[in-house]
Amino acid sequence: GGALAATVGLRGAFYVSAMFYLGAFIFVIVGFHEPPRAERDAEHVVAAASLTWAHFRALPYFVTGMIAVFALQLVDRSFGPVLPLYLGEVGVADTNVLFLTGVIFTLAATAAAIGNQITGWSLRKLLARQLLPACAGVAGIGAIVFGLGPSVLVMCIAAIPFGVAMGVATTAVYTDVGHRVESAERTLAFSYLQTSYLIGLAVSPVIAGFIGAWSMRAVFFADAAGLAGLAWFIHRRMTTPETR
Repeated sequence: GGALAATVGLRGAFYVSAMFYLGAFIFVIVGFHEPPRAERDAEHVVAAASLTWAHFRALPYFVTGMIAVFALQLVDRSFGPVLPLYLGEVGVADTNVLFLTGVIFTLAATAAAIGNQITGWSLRKLLARQLLPACAGVAGIGAIVFGLGPSVLVMCIAAIPFGVAMGVATTAVYTDVGHRVESAERTLAFSYLQTSYLIGLAVSPVIAGFIGAWSMRAVFFADAAGLAGLAWFIHRRMTTPETR
């Protein structure tokens, strides 16, 4: 993305992105064929229709999972509006800012994808109440490294454990919640988690911009503080080893 923006300009990069979205839309319309749904038991349908927020709120650690997803997104999406400006602030030439921003984001996103894939293995080794605070700690250290204003090379290296930790933590929350609810409840349970996810996604750039107007570095230190608070919160709330 950074290389594209540097080559064709920001406006051109938006056009290229729009073409990819259009291509994905057409691909889904043409290439995806949903299999016929199996006949559902009437009692199963009634049970699913009767689910309420009060039911999910009463489940062990469901609200904790929603808060964790929100907090992780709040941190993860704070980098977007700040990082290009921050690179300019720490001395990166204007001609290289877009490209290097893209490199850092690519490293973090690739690492997060790897984190998604190793979550199952991680949850077989550790309980969610142990894994989530550990991931928050690793990601917090990565955020601190960014805030210290090191070289771009160091930022690229720090983006890797940051991305892995965020990927593992986010997937672990969804997995843990999925283990705690019945199959008939999962669609609605995940919709609540996704609502929390999207609220974090929407609010994060605003908060990052507000803090960044005072200090760019402070955004990363605030991220680290938030992750430390999340680790403490999960450690205190998820006190019993109910599931992996």
